[in-house]
Amino acid sequence: GHLFQGRFKAIVVDKTSYLLELSRYIHLNPVRIRQPLALARYPWSSYWAYIGRRAAPAWLTRGAVLDEVGGRGPQAEQRYQAFVEDGAKAGVASPWARVVAQVALGDERFLASLRRRVPTAAHRELPSRRQLAKRPSWRAIERAVQAAAATLTALEPGRRRDPVRAVLVYVARERGGLSLREVARTIGREEATVSRLAGRVAARRRTDRRWDQAIARIEEGLAEPQRGPG
Repeated sequence: GHLFQGRFKAIVVDKTSYLLELSRYIHLNPVRIRQPLALARYPWSSYWAYIGRRAAPAWLTRGAVLDEVGGRGPQAEQRYQAFVEDGAKAGVASPWARVVAQVALGDERFLASLRRRVPTAAHRELPSRRQLAKRPSWRAIERAVQAAAATLTALEPGRRRDPVRAVLVYVARERGGLSLREVARTIGREEATVSRLAGRVAARRRTDRRWDQAIARIEEGLAEPQRGPG
């Protein structure tokens, strides 16, 4: 992003799979914002230090990235320059779409290693931790919500609305990590309907302690190890 964009945030990156790609994407910011020639003219970038055209300041650590192109020194700098310039010509996809829970970028094996080291109990005050937790299947979510059907129905006595369906949609979005489109396709509804259902449950959870407690129990059940049949 631009020099003063947003507040600071840190993302844990899988060095083997994504560090080099992420570094190139960041160094190509001026190209996306302006034009290809901007890469050579943009003053607020560490790119020239990475390719050896400018002395690296004391606070800049280049080694982790240059190691990914074969070590340090002039040859590594040249290889990194070629890698970035190839991206400027061909274009590169944004890696941000693959960030999980706004805190981690890596493949499934990398995410599994993080889950083993970070407590991932469901907690609505820690959304990133909740999203990083291993996502339950649709069947597991459906079973957990159906098991709480009597409690949920009692929260809306005499109403035509189906609280079980609404909570299923909400939990599938929040704990299952499913998109509006995926949920809509699964339950045979429109995306707008899915969005309204999830929003209604989220609002009830914020304003009604009984709703919050009922959904928290469902989430806690999903956070427990799932047992197989028998």
